[in-house]
Amino acid sequence: MDRPATPHSTHSWWSDSNSIGATFSLHAAAKPLMKLMYDRQARGLIKRDRGTPLSRTSLEIYKSYLTFKHIFLRTRTLILRELNDRATSEEDARSVADFLTCNPRLVAELLERSDSEVRGWTCMILGHLAQHKSSMVTVIALDCCVQIVPLVRDQDVGVRWSAIHAILAFSSWKDGARAIVSASLLDQLPHLLVSSDTSARKWACTIVGNVALLQVVPAVLLAPLCVRIVSLLSDKDVDIVGSALYALSRITSKSDGVQVVMTVNVLEYIPGLLFSQDATIKTSAFEIIQNLLLSSNPSAKKGTCEMLGNVTSSSHDYPFLALMDLKPCVSCLGEKDATIRRAALYALANISRWPGGAEATLDTDVLDKVTGLLDLNDTATREWTCTLLANLALKSTLVSSWTVDNSSELVSYLRADAQELNVHRSKIYALSTIASVPNVPLNAVDTNVLHRMLDLLDFPDPKIKLQTCDMVGNLASHRSLCSAILESKPCPKLVALLSHEVAGVRRSATHAMACICRWPEGAEAVVNATALDQVQDMLDLPDSNIKISTCDMLGNMACHLSTGLAILQSIPYRKIVSLLSDQNPRVCRSAVYALWKISHWVHGAEAIVDEYVLTFVPHLLRSTDHETRKWTCEMLGKLARHKSPSSTLVKMNLCKTIVSVLSDSDISVCRAASYALANISCWPEGVTAVLDTFPPDQVKKLLNCSDYETKRWMNKLLQNVVTRQPALLQS
Repeated sequence: MDRPATPHSTHSWWSDSNSIGATFSLHAAAKPLMKLMYDRQARGLIKRDRGTPLSRTSLEIYKSYLTFKHIFLRTRTLILRELNDRATSEEDARSVADFLTCNPRLVAELLERSDSEVRGWTCMILGHLAQHKSSMVTVIALDCCVQIVPLVRDQDVGVRWSAIHAILAFSSWKDGARAIVSASLLDQLPHLLVSSDTSARKWACTIVGNVALLQVVPAVLLAPLCVRIVSLLSDKDVDIVGSALYALSRITSKSDGVQVVMTVNVLEYIPGLLFSQDATIKTSAFEIIQNLLLSSNPSAKKGTCEMLGNVTSSSHDYPFLALMDLKPCVSCLGEKDATIRRAALYALANISRWPGGAEATLDTDVLDKVTGLLDLNDTATREWTCTLLANLALKSTLVSSWTVDNSSELVSYLRADAQELNVHRSKIYALSTIASVPNVPLNAVDTNVLHRMLDLLDFPDPKIKLQTCDMVGNLASHRSLCSAILESKPCPKLVALLSHEVAGVRRSATHAMACICRWPEGAEAVVNATALDQVQDMLDLPDSNIKISTCDMLGNMACHLSTGLAILQSIPYRKIVSLLSDQNPRVCRSAVYALWKISHWVHGAEAIVDEYVLTFVPHLLRSTDHETRKWTCEMLGKLARHKSPSSTLVKMNLCKTIVSVLSDSDISVCRAASYALANISCWPEGVTAVLDTFPPDQVKKLLNCSDYETKRWMNKLLQNVVTRQPALLQS
């Protein structure tokens, strides 16, 4: 019987005429099945071991898969990813490291493979193993850095990143840093520092910083890298700038590194970084500054001090000063090298111009060092020392206690020397500023020294004249020194300076006379020097500060019995009253002050009322300046003491306006308003006017207030009512 026909196969067929055996390779057909089987087995093993410590048996199985020829790439990658995850745990990392030690060729074979995923994940595993102290030594012993370092220039970006990750981990340990440096890392870093990959640039800087910190190479070998790192300080990426600063801060932590960094002009970049909004960048910049200041390198110390002085010399806000540790800068004041000492003084003098800088400076032992500097035979040192002391006194209340203890000793150094013009300026500035500090007992000042200082009013230099006038004004504010100052007869010189061509000199001379007039003998001296002859011209000047000081001077003169009456005929009342509408609120305030003091005298009170001063009262009591409101009420109280002005005040119905400020938020204004109403009520028509505008509830409230003076004046008002209009009180 014939054999039935069989289906035709496109792959193979059997025939008696064919040779014995299959027509294709069974081994070739089994390979894909074998890869699939191993992939399933590997996945099952990983799933089974998850959550349990990594065993030696599992590692052996993983090794067999990794080294077997016929296995999917995805299976190798899967196993390497599992080992990478395990390497993040210190316990499993130790197991992996120990296993690799027993199989040293495994790592080398994996790093040599053509598959980028295998090379990349192998680097990641080694990087994580190097992060643990327990496995780090073992990994370094594998001598794998020679293969890892060249991979930073691999064509595959994933491999490059993984190699950088591993190198970064190695660089955290001294032995690891030695290993990567021995593997020619320094030849590869320049390429990374100019890479278009921001992460590569950032981590390259961090690696350099780690290597520098561990001192595994001389700093001079890092010089070519420093050129590129410094250029990264102007990078737009904040993270890269931070990493570059980290590297430079580590390099400058050693003396040989300071020399390297100074040759690449790092100080040109630091000023801009101090204003960064990023706290890490500012902190690293501060660290570099401190490293340079504490180094033994003279040019680094001098250059850093000059940089700090320059950056704080302009009119700007420097919030970073409050965060700086200035002890390294202050330590430079003890340097034998005069150029470093001057640079440090220059920096501290400029830093102390700002409140935060003054506080930071005084947090150091600066006051223990500066007094001795005044003894040095170095003009610039003495000049900047005086300026520093003046700035500290000007900006910080903390210096007051020091000046109290050292004022007489300090002033003894301020001797006139015609050959040192700049030192003159600094001395006068220092003494003037320290004299302006409240409660400084300058009565111990040597009067001979003081007289010689006042002779500087005759100096041709306008700045010397200006600063001397400021000094005279501030010193004259102390009652104990005013008599000594007047012995030198400065007032005629000050009056002469009112016509000086430099506006600043005129301004300071006017201020000095206003301060002198605070005391009776001073006011007499100013009057005798014919200062009143120039008052009208001074008030006509456009300079607001001169107007302010002139009004203050007139007000101070009017306070004293010896000069008050004498000046009434010379006062330009109309001009002063017109200043009440000045656009500058400080001018308006000083004009009110002068009118308040003038109104103490009946002729003065009548004169200012005749110039319609009362028409300005509603406007003045609406001022945002509390002293203007207070002095206006004080002036009204003084005017109310005189019959004619009081009558005019009542007729203009100003009581209602005064009552409105009794609820002022400033207690001193309330007190002054109560004083004015009490004086108005001294007159019969005044009592009626006050009661017509004063709600009884408000009277009771003020009688029960906590301010003693307000209650006293309210009681005075009620006594006047009882005395003059008892019927009105009952109603």
